[in-house]
Amino acid sequence: MAKDFYIGKWLIQPSLNRVCLQEEHWKIEPKIMNVLLCLAEHPNEVVTREFIFEAVWGETIVVDMALTRAISELRSIFKDKATSPAVIETIPKRGYRLIATVDREQNTLESSTNVIPPSASQNDRSPVFFYSTAAIVVILVFIFTISILDAPEPVKTYSAKPVTSLKGWEFNPAFSPDGNSIAFVLQQNGIPFSQIYTTSLDGDEEPVQLTSSEGFHFAPAWSPDGNTLAFYFNDSGRVSIKSIPPFGGEENHIINVNALAAGLHWSPDGNSFAYVNADTMTQQHAIYHYFVEDKTSIKLSFPPRTNWGDHYPRYSPNGDQLAFIRSEVEGKQDLFLIDIVSREEKRLTNFSRPILGFDWADNETLFLSSSEQGEVYVYEFDLTTEDTASALKKLPLGKDKHNPTIHNGQLILEDWTKDIDLFSISLANDEINSLQPSPLSSSQWELHPSYSKLHGKLAFSSNRSGSFEIWTSDQDGSNLQKLSDIGSSLTGMPAWSPAGDVIAFDSRINGTSDIFIIDDSGMGTYQLTKGSSNDMSPTWSADGSAIYFASDRSGSWELWKKPINGDNSVRVTTNGGYYGAESVDGQFLFFTKHRVAGLWRLNLNSMEEELIIPELSSLDWGNWVVTENGIYFFQRRQSARVSSVSFYKFSSGEIETVAEIRNSVPVLDPSIAITPDQKKLLIGLITGYQGDLIMIEDF
Repeated sequence: MAKDFYIGKWLIQPSLNRVCLQEEHWKIEPKIMNVLLCLAEHPNEVVTREFIFEAVWGETIVVDMALTRAISELRSIFKDKATSPAVIETIPKRGYRLIATVDREQNTLESSTNVIPPSASQNDRSPVFFYSTAAIVVILVFIFTISILDAPEPVKTYSAKPVTSLKGWEFNPAFSPDGNSIAFVLQQNGIPFSQIYTTSLDGDEEPVQLTSSEGFHFAPAWSPDGNTLAFYFNDSGRVSIKSIPPFGGEENHIINVNALAAGLHWSPDGNSFAYVNADTMTQQHAIYHYFVEDKTSIKLSFPPRTNWGDHYPRYSPNGDQLAFIRSEVEGKQDLFLIDIVSREEKRLTNFSRPILGFDWADNETLFLSSSEQGEVYVYEFDLTTEDTASALKKLPLGKDKHNPTIHNGQLILEDWTKDIDLFSISLANDEINSLQPSPLSSSQWELHPSYSKLHGKLAFSSNRSGSFEIWTSDQDGSNLQKLSDIGSSLTGMPAWSPAGDVIAFDSRINGTSDIFIIDDSGMGTYQLTKGSSNDMSPTWSADGSAIYFASDRSGSWELWKKPINGDNSVRVTTNGGYYGAESVDGQFLFFTKHRVAGLWRLNLNSMEEELIIPELSSLDWGNWVVTENGIYFFQRRQSARVSSVSFYKFSSGEIETVAEIRNSVPVLDPSIAITPDQKKLLIGLITGYQGDLIMIEDF
């Protein structure tokens, strides 16, 4: 076992897998320690990635990201930056170089909790060590005085007080123009509607319910004169923007929209508002501008056609600019800015991660809530700083705070959770098709289930560990294991190989999605696709020799196929493709298209396609599973307050209802799988919402 040594001022303790600095110490994984030792054995030398892989992992096949993650974690401990390194330098296309001093001669301390940086050795000490005690005291007093004068100001902390504490989920807060009240949305558990409420911020009154019609009311926006609340209204899939007086009255229709994502904000002069609408053909969302007097609209934003689209518009306080969120794919979002006069568009951020709301503090500052490595924080963003990294400053407001809303120095945040659990449905003729809770249910999200045909194991994605990872378990919930350890903003869509011993999945490590393969022990991981395109939603060919996946590499979303042996990927669809699965006999490819309702069948011999299930919503692009006799899929009903699991029969083309679903089905997240014996379906459903609004005091 290697002896303790120093890298710069850090004490390295290989036998304990620990790095220490004064009173702090970090426990690291053995493999990461071995990476550090490999670099330390060759200080100031370029150590190639291949050399490190062979020295640390040997013959085990691992993905490149394993080394990248190890270097990233070491840099985090050393507070080192890749752009201006002081400890580990990246040598592009070659490897890494340890540029900090390696000292194996200094005496190390045995204490495990109070480690102090080393002093110089006795032989190197200068005559100052032999000065009188009085002289040393004078020097120390001087240093102490200077340190007080130069000490940084203490970090300001903030206290929070509750604004709402109703049973259910309170979200979408909007300040009244005078700042004395807020409007918000309440989704009560067990009630399939949401309503808009207002409440005074002085806490003397109970919240007042404004809307009462059956349907989903959301995204309220207060007009600058305080006389109108505009909001979105979804009535069984028919979406519109309405208004209501802020102290009660009739709901008034303004305009019909075709939006799945919402966003509504009045211009400061009150003559118009920005809103989100979707193209009826492509279903791509964009920002529009509605003129109240003329009752006309114009399109403001034009996202690239492979993007999911734009939402959440917010005017600057002076009304000259409009900021909004652009989603390239799920979990990959950035802030953009439009100049209202010139219509010029500017990208503000480049971190490509989830953004959970934002607001203007002033004309040059935004506050935004964003998720990084599974943790949600509120950041201040300075628009006058060109560099995104320098412009962002994390605010000391704690974790899991969403959707900052600001008015005259008052800050309101959402503190909410949404629980998604797995349920089973029996397909046996002698049993009632009722939902049975899965033993895997937790207070977090469980999504993207997939069963192994080899041993019946279940793979799924969950954020129960803090970030979304791939998990496995037996069907009864036992032998629960976290398989992946990537820590990216979103890892999911596991798919077992036909042999049942390997899982393909997608992950967004640096904002771009790629396909990975991992064995059922979690020991070996391989990155199947790389590049600047987004590759996602993998499924296996029937013979297990290749993987289908969706990619935007051609400029539009199509399905591609890549052999496991490493050959080049081949484009399969030509008229759009977003999620595909081969038939059991390998003769057909069933698939959906991006933002288009329906499920298609592609003959892999003639390459002719046909629409076979037009009833499948575009929201359920991956909510279906192929069997030998047909396809199980979610069917959302617009006329009823329930959805259903339905079955499409290959023999007749008929569709029959298997079970009715009264819980909400997750939108745009595949949540259905079938057991190897085809006796049960496993589905993911939203089981409850919980959230309150809080105000940050002395902000």
